[in-house]
Amino acid sequence: MKKKGYGFIYEKDLPAVKYEDIDIEGLCADEFAVTGTYSSFARNHCATVCLTNLIKIMIRQKNENVLSVFEEKTEEKDIFSGIYAFTGNGPVIALYRKLAAYLRNMKLLVKKEKYKSVEEIKEAIKNQIPVALLLKGFSMTDWHWVICVGVRTGEDGKVYFRIIDNWNKTLKRFMPVNKKRPWISALSFEINKK
Repeated sequence: MKKKGYGFIYEKDLPAVKYEDIDIEGLCADEFAVTGTYSSFARNHCATVCLTNLIKIMIRQKNENVLSVFEEKTEEKDIFSGIYAFTGNGPVIALYRKLAAYLRNMKLLVKKEKYKSVEEIKEAIKNQIPVALLLKGFSMTDWHWVICVGVRTGEDGKVYFRIIDNWNKTLKRFMPVNKKRPWISALSFEINKK
C-alpha cells in the first residue's frame, strides 16, 4: 500500500476487501480548486483552497443561503480571491474566523460544528455535510487542510475517509483513520443570512 504526504492513499492502493461507502452525493472532482492553480502568488494556501472548495460544495448542493450571495456559475478564482483577502498566506489554523470575516461582508453568518470522533464525522457525511480536517505533518508548522466527503468501512474493520486533498482534482484519495485520531481539528460550517 503506497502512502504519500500525510498518509493519503489512492483508491487503487486500498486493501481489496468488501466495503461500505457513505459519500456526499453529486460531487465532481474536476470542479474542485487545487493549490497549484494559485501558487504563483499564494503560499501555504491550503486553508483558502479548502474554504473555496467548501463554498463550491454548498453551491453544488444548492444551499439557499450560499446561493443568495454566489451564483451557481460563480468563478472559482473569484471565490478564492475573496477568501484569500482574509486568509492571506498560511499556515492558517483559524479557519472558522477567516470564513466568518469573509462572509460577514456579504451579510452572512457562520456557525461551526466541531467533531471529535470518526462516528461523529460519519454521521455528518450521512447528512451530506462536508467536514474540514486540519492535519498535522512532521513538524510543528507542517499542517494541511483537507475535506472529508466520504467514509469507507471495510469488512476487515478498517476505516478510511474519502478526502479532497486540495492538491489533486480527484475523489479517489483516502486517509486511514484506524489508529489514533489523525486530525487536530474537524469542523463543518452552517451558513445563514444575517
